[in-house]
Amino acid sequence: MDNPCAKNAGILKVGVSSLMERSVMLPSGTAIRSRREMSGVFPSFDPDTSQCTNIAPSDPLRSWVGTDSRRVHALPKNVKQNLQRATERRELYKQECSSLRKENTELLRDQYRLEIENAEKDQIISDRTAELIKLKSELTTTRKLFAEQEAQMDEMRSQLQVQSSKIKGLKSSGQYSSATTLAVVKLKSLGVADEKVGQALDIVAGELFNTKLEATPSATTVARMSYTTNALANKHTKRLLSKLVKGKKFMALGSDETTKLFHKLQAYQLWYIDENGKRTVHNLGMKEVVTKSAEVSLNTVKSILDRIEKSDPSVQGSETRNSFRDIVIGQINSAMGDRASTQTRFAELFEKYRTEILPNVIDEWATMSDDEHAAHEIFQSLPCQLHVIASSISPAMSALARHEEILTGVKNLKEDTCSVNKAIQLFTHHFGSRASGKYGTYRIFRAWCNIKKIKCNSLPALMGNRFVIIPTIAARIFLNRTIYTQFLEEMDIECKKSLLDALSNNIVMKHMQTLGFIDQFVTGPLWRILNGDINTLDSHIGSILTELLSVPSCAILEQSVSDVLKAMKDFISDVLSPFTSGGRIHSIATTDSVVNRKVRSMLGAAPATNMGCESVFGYTDNLINRAPRKRMSRVEGEVLSTRNNVFQWLDSLGASERDRIIKECIRESRQLEKESKEESHQLNEAILEIEIKRAEANEARKIRVGALDKELTVYMFTYGLFQSAADVDAFIQNETDIQNQSTVLVKQLRYRQKILKQQPKGTKFFTTSQGKKALSVAQLRCKLVKAIESDPRMRQNQNGKDGSFQFQITDCLKSSPNGPSYVLLKYDHKPFNVAMTYEYFSDLTESQIFKQCKIDL
Repeated sequence: MDNPCAKNAGILKVGVSSLMERSVMLPSGTAIRSRREMSGVFPSFDPDTSQCTNIAPSDPLRSWVGTDSRRVHALPKNVKQNLQRATERRELYKQECSSLRKENTELLRDQYRLEIENAEKDQIISDRTAELIKLKSELTTTRKLFAEQEAQMDEMRSQLQVQSSKIKGLKSSGQYSSATTLAVVKLKSLGVADEKVGQALDIVAGELFNTKLEATPSATTVARMSYTTNALANKHTKRLLSKLVKGKKFMALGSDETTKLFHKLQAYQLWYIDENGKRTVHNLGMKEVVTKSAEVSLNTVKSILDRIEKSDPSVQGSETRNSFRDIVIGQINSAMGDRASTQTRFAELFEKYRTEILPNVIDEWATMSDDEHAAHEIFQSLPCQLHVIASSISPAMSALARHEEILTGVKNLKEDTCSVNKAIQLFTHHFGSRASGKYGTYRIFRAWCNIKKIKCNSLPALMGNRFVIIPTIAARIFLNRTIYTQFLEEMDIECKKSLLDALSNNIVMKHMQTLGFIDQFVTGPLWRILNGDINTLDSHIGSILTELLSVPSCAILEQSVSDVLKAMKDFISDVLSPFTSGGRIHSIATTDSVVNRKVRSMLGAAPATNMGCESVFGYTDNLINRAPRKRMSRVEGEVLSTRNNVFQWLDSLGASERDRIIKECIRESRQLEKESKEESHQLNEAILEIEIKRAEANEARKIRVGALDKELTVYMFTYGLFQSAADVDAFIQNETDIQNQSTVLVKQLRYRQKILKQQPKGTKFFTTSQGKKALSVAQLRCKLVKAIESDPRMRQNQNGKDGSFQFQITDCLKSSPNGPSYVLLKYDHKPFNVAMTYEYFSDLTESQIFKQCKIDL
């Protein structure tokens, strides 16, 4: 490194002779010495010798001044003058040297400072160098880590390429694939909620196949996909019906209606014999309707068959000129239903429609004989025999009520007021499977049984049960009566006294035992037999009951059992008269002839019961309770797919046909969803329209009733109210017009029925006709006299004569400020809707006829 002092060397002026006038530039690299050093070496002039001394050999001045005497002799002669000048210049030189020394000192200071700064910078450089070395080491380490991470990245890229093949995309061209749609509707058929379907797909794909799904359908998308199930069910039914039509298989139609969570539903099933000779049921559909009338039911069947026909146009049922719907209806020759009036009426309308279309749906109809026509026109309306057994419990309970009347002397007992029925209701209220949570009796009873190591099950629910449940409950109560008694004696519960009284009542327990006998030997066996796969021609329930009742009376069959069995037999024999000996169905089943064999083959598919529809409603109830806001069309699709095994049928098809059907159903599902919304809107409008019409009809009825009340009351002002048989006879003798006699007697009966609200003493107490023929005057007189004598409000006077009913004015009304006044009348402190003008009322009060009745004005 260069010396900074040397770099900052100045210009020295040397005054030796004339040479002092020259400015001497120190060579680069010459060090500036101190005064002490400079005093010994600085050149001096000796005047005596005229030479410069003290010039160092290496001094540059020497080279310039030298020691050559010739040069000294060349100096000017005026030495003193020159010497003086040299001295002055020496002094000047000294001053300059002093200045230079000061500058040198400053330069030394700067040098020291710079050295310190350089030392600091050297330290910084050293630190930075160490840091650089450290960073180089870290860089080396980082490069190694980077290389390792690059290797890991390469490995992960290779794994990602492998895993990318496991990421499954459910969409194709922006829409979910047909396989995804099929998986969704299958999950829906298993009861998976809409919002849980996507999670179920993720779980199955991840846990079983180590696959990640890109996207899963939302709840709204699942709801829209569900209509694919309806399309699949329609195609399945269309193919089945087409096969049955081509094979000319006769079918039986089952139908039923119910109300589930304010939804009025109608369900329809078809029974047929399959290729294996087995009786098989297939669900046609289930629709929500406005009313459950027979006409609506027939139209619903037609609409369901029309919907099925449109589901698969490529599949044809027959080459006839008629619709697929009529062809199917033509091959249905029996209808199964309960004993409801709408079901009976529906069977009649269905048979009538079928008879009308038969000549068009059978191609050979024109060439058939009359016997063949009659054979094809055979249509049987069959009652569900399980419903008959369930309904037979009502006459059985009535028989027990009559038996209790004989034993206790209590009159007017009915099936719902007899002691055994009240006891059954009380026990199911406390010990039933749906026992009241208010008392908590069954919870205490179950804990008590567990402590005592006693096995005692709960009683079945009395309400909402589809089985013959009353005899079953009675049998369990009678069987466990000792356990119930012990529990009630040990525990203090509410209604304890009522329960113990029922258990200690001999009549109640005897009737419980009677019902238990019925359960074990009549209803239970019959129920199990009819629940099997039997034909309606094979279930001789009337004959079975007749055989049972032919057992001789003995100690076991006491009077109550005999009465109950007789009541049940009479009821069942009446309802199932065609199936008993001598009945139409019984003769077909037992008599061998050409016609009977033909009919038996046609009725071979008819079941003995209608439990298929009941089962459908049970499953529907479950679906509605889980999703109350779900559209009924979606519920119908889930019911049909489950009950008809739609997906098993789909899986049995070839791969290409299966894919084609799924894609078609996906396209059709959008239209089905749209139709479902329209049907729901139309249903709501129809409900409101019916309600409006009902309100208008009620208003019109009120007007008619008001007019009738006024008319009847005016009649009373004219002829008076007959209050004894003598009044009736006196009127008949005085009135010669027979037509007027009948009219007045009828008005008297109607007045008591409509205005006085007299309670009838029988089902036809106030009827005035018989067999669409008016009653005679004598018959009307008998009815009126009976009504007068049976009226408990008639007051007897001291002489035993009938008193008079009283009319009382309760209010006076004015229709308008200038309008007429009206009088509101009240009969026997019971008002009725009659208003008459005050003038007319005043005229009537003056008449002698009106004065027959006492009036409180």
